[in-house]
Parts: sequence; structure tokens; C-alpha cells
Amino acid sequence: MAFSCSRGAHASLHCASDGSRTLETQDEAQCYSDKSPMRKAAAEAGSAGQYPGPSNKRHDPGQASGQEDYYARYRRANTTTTSSSPPFQSSPFTPEDQLYLHHRLPIQQPATAQTVRLHFARLSAVYQGLADRCLARAAAMSPGLARERRRRMGVLATALAARYRGCSVVLSDGFVDAVLARHAGIRRPSRFWERVLDEVEIANASWSFIRLWILICITQSIIIILASTLLAPAAQTALAAANVFACMWYTTVLWEKVHARYFAAKADEQELHDLMGGL
Repeated sequence: MAFSCSRGAHASLHCASDGSRTLETQDEAQCYSDKSPMRKAAAEAGSAGQYPGPSNKRHDPGQASGQEDYYARYRRANTTTTSSSPPFQSSPFTPEDQLYLHHRLPIQQPATAQTVRLHFARLSAVYQGLADRCLARAAAMSPGLARERRRRMGVLATALAARYRGCSVVLSDGFVDAVLARHAGIRRPSRFWERVLDEVEIANASWSFIRLWILICITQSIIIILASTLLAPAAQTALAAANVFACMWYTTVLWEKVHARYFAAKADEQELHDLMGGL
């Protein structure tokens, strides 16, 4: 059994005795079975070059070809969309990571000196919260690299929480406002706050070091002066020289300690971010 239907292109549908069918076409035209209303309408209107249906307008071969192309694309789209789509790519960060990233920088807060002070005051709690959640998640995970990575994140966050515990900004509001104005041209909020907070942290640590150095040197000098009044002039000179060298030694030790603590904190923070996924 064989029949053909014409819709602006040559197409023939061959039906074998076993029920199998093959379609031969040039423009990917589709023919329906004998019982299909559209097949009958196409057969009736094919020879006259008209569209099937109530309208008897003249048939435009170019328009029919475009319609056939549309149907062909529609069929291909249907067969494509029925296949399984790729799964939705969720956020690579865990809930504790997202909570930390939300509070790591005061992006949603106004750029004022008070915002900077409050940020450093609560920074220890931010790291401690991340540490507690990471260690709790690691305890519930099965042994493996993921567990070790999460546990390492908890250890680093604990160290950073201890680093910033009791941290307070001793700088004046005028200095902090000057830092904010200096970096006001940075459009990206995260980059702006990273620059501002980093500069404020360095200046705050330096000023804290200077205050401690002044306190130690002045206290020691007063004690030496009071004690040297009972000594001979030569002993007083030697004691004063020893006091100078002691102050220089204090300066070197304190500065190295501040320098080491700052870079150790930044190294721990960078390692934490790398383990989290990179920031």
C-alpha cells in the first residue's frame, strides 16, 4: 500500500504489510494516516494548490515550505526537550559558607567610621560562628578529603577568631573618614571594603604598637632615672645607655610580632578562602 500527499514538496509514505512505514521527502514534509482529517484535507487541496480548511485562498509554495520548516523545527524541538535536562547547578557554598560571606564585609552598610568600628568589633564572632559550624559539619561527615577540608576550615576560622578577639579600632574618626574618602573611587563594593578595612587594620595595628612602645619606654625610663640617682655618674651613664638599647630591642621585637601576626592572619584567611572555593 502506498500513497503520496503534496504540500509544496514531493513526499510519499509507504506502508508495508507488517505495519512499518517509511517517509520519503525533500523538505521534511509530514503525511498523516488515511483516517487523519488533516491528511484528507491535504489530499483534497493538494491538487488545487490550496490550503486545507474553510479558507480557499490560493496556495503559496514558498509560504507552505516555510510552514513545513516550522513544523519540522517544532518536531525536532519536541524530541529534544523530552530528553533529560541537566540538573540545576546549585550554589557551591554550604549554608555556613554563605553566612560567613554575607558578614565578611559590610557591603550593605553605609561607608562611615562607625561601620568600620562595628565591623572589627564583631569580626571575631563571624569567624567563630564559621568555625563552630564547619567543625560540626566535619564531625557528621564520613572520612575522606571533604571531611579533612571542612575540618581544616574550622581550624583556620578558630585561629582567625582568636586573632580578632578583643580587636577595637583606636584610630580617630577623622583618620577613618580620610581612608574612606581615599578609596571612594572604587566602584566594586567588595573591592572598596577590602581596601578600606585592610588599610585601617594596618594603621590600627601600627598605632597600637606605637602606644605600647611609648608606654614601655616611658615607664622603664622613669624607673631607671629614679634608680640612677643613688648611683655614681659613670653608672648613671651606663644605665642610660642600657635603657636606650632596651628601648630599641623592644621596638624590634614588638614590630616583628605585629608584622608576623598580620601576615599570619592574612595567610590563614587566604587559605580559608581557597578551601571554601576561592574568593
